[in-house]
Amino acid sequence: LAQTHVDHVLTTGDFRASLVDGFLQAGGHISRISEFRDVASLQSILEVVAADKDTIAVKGSRGAQMERVVTFMQQLANDRDNVDSDSVTRRAA
Repeated sequence: LAQTHVDHVLTTGDFRASLVDGFLQAGGHISRISEFRDVASLQSILEVVAADKDTIAVKGSRGAQMERVVTFMQQLANDRDNVDSDSVTRRAA
């Protein structure tokens, strides 16, 4: 991850500290990685840092409940699509 074009890594779960250590040892910059103690905290930041057209990879165990992050991102994308559609409709009216 450290040598990719990934803008930011958000991590949670039991092994998050190991991921952060490995990322930094591989040359990743500390400003590109954040660790969270739970999924809810990760989601609150994801809502702020995720931009349109971002490619987001989710990796984690069922125990870490990362499927909740995927569901959250899908809802966030749908909400943003609806806002964009509404603003276009209002401008056209």
